[in-house]
Amino acid sequence: KVETSDENSREDFDFSNGQHVIGYVINVGDEWARLAISRLVKGDLFVLDTSTDPSELQEFQKRFRPGQPLSCYILSINKDKRRLRLGLTDVVRQLDDKRGGSDMNQDLFGRIREGDIIGGKITEVLPGVGGLVIQISPH
Repeated sequence: KVETSDENSREDFDFSNGQHVIGYVINVGDEWARLAISRLVKGDLFVLDTSTDPSELQEFQKRFRPGQPLSCYILSINKDKRRLRLGLTDVVRQLDDKRGGSDMNQDLFGRIREGDIIGGKITEVLPGVGGLVIQISPH
């Protein structure tokens, strides 16, 4: 039997949240690095998922170069687009360990609870109410 590319692509996309993967940097933008996980699967590494150190976040574009291998963890999965959202730390497992386990089918944002400490970027200061808008994800 000869496999078609459709059959092959379905079989290649077997990932789970929190899974460790190795990817190779394809390109780097202001807030994203695109990685090749396999011939058919790509991953997106958002700047806030690379570090909690502000100086490292400011140097995002300088820290990664095309062809560089990266050890990453899957934060969420988009099967339709065959795309993985990646992070450099196993934040999924850290949140699960804190709570004594979780459903591995649930992505990062299904695991965040009130009181969790996670990284973010201040995108707006609300001076009249003493508040902040903090970005914790790309959307």
